[in-house]
Amino acid sequence: MSEINKTRKHKLTDSHPYIAACIFAVVLWLICAFMAAGINFLIHLVISDYPVTIGPVGTILGSIAALLFYQFWFRPEFEGFFSGGDIAKGFKASIPYLIYLAAAFVTDFFFFPEISFKFISLNLLFTAIAAGFIEETIFRGGLLTTLLRKMESPKRILPAALISAAVFGVIHMSNILSGAGVLVTVMQSINAFTIGIADALIYMVSGNIFVTIVIHTLHDILAFSFDTVSDNGLMISTVSLETWVNFAQCTALGAYSIYMLCKEDVQKHIMDVWTKKWNADKQ
Repeated sequence: MSEINKTRKHKLTDSHPYIAACIFAVVLWLICAFMAAGINFLIHLVISDYPVTIGPVGTILGSIAALLFYQFWFRPEFEGFFSGGDIAKGFKASIPYLIYLAAAFVTDFFFFPEISFKFISLNLLFTAIAAGFIEETIFRGGLLTTLLRKMESPKRILPAALISAAVFGVIHMSNILSGAGVLVTVMQSINAFTIGIADALIYMVSGNIFVTIVIHTLHDILAFSFDTVSDNGLMISTVSLETWVNFAQCTALGAYSIYMLCKEDVQKHIMDVWTKKWNADKQ
C-alpha cells in the first residue's frame, strides 16, 4: 500500500467514540452554520429579499461542505455519505415513516377541524429544507456515522441509534427558549427522540444520508402545513387532544423502529453495509 493510501490514525475516535461523535456533531454544525451564513449573505447582497438565516442555497452547500470535510478527515477509510449503501432498501425502510406521515395528515385534516391545513409560506419551506439538511448532517452524519465506525458486533447497533436519537431529542428542548410552551416542548422533544430512532434505522439500512434528508424535509413540510406552528416553525399551541394523538403516533413509529433494529436479518444487513462503508478503500 502506498504512503498516500495509508489509513490515518484517529486515537480519540478509537479510544472515546462517544466523545468523538459529539465533537464531530458540533464541528459539522459549525461548518454548516458559517458556510450557510457566508453564502447566504453574499446572495443577499445581490437579491435583497433572499433570507440570510435560512436561505436554501447556503444551507445545502454548507451541509455538503460539512459532509465532505468529514469524508476528507477519515480518508481513505470512509466511503462517503452519498455513495455505496443501498438507497432502494433505505426508501423501503422509510415506508412505515411515510405511513406515519400519512396517518398524521389524515388525523389532523379530518378529525381536528380546528387545525386548518394551508400551503406553507416560502419562509417555512426554507426552514424545512434547512432542518432536513442541517439536522441530518449533524445527527446522522456527524454523530451516528462516528458511532458506526467500529461496528464489531450487532449488539452495538441499537445503542448507537438510541444515543443519536436521544441527543436529537434533547436538542429540541431549546425550542422553549424561542417561546414554545413548556409541556409542548417536552412532548416535541420526546417525539424528536422517537422520530430520531426511525431516522437512524433508515440511515443505517440505506447507508446513504440522501434518504434521510428527503424524509426529514418532507416531514417538516407536512408539519409546517398546519397552524400548530408559528412562522418560525415552532410549536407554540397548548397541549390538546391532537398533541396526544401525534405523540402516540410518534411513539408507535419509534417502537416499530426499535423492533426492526433488533431483528437479526436487519442487523446483518446493517453490519454488511457499514463494514463496507468504513473499509471501502481497504478492500
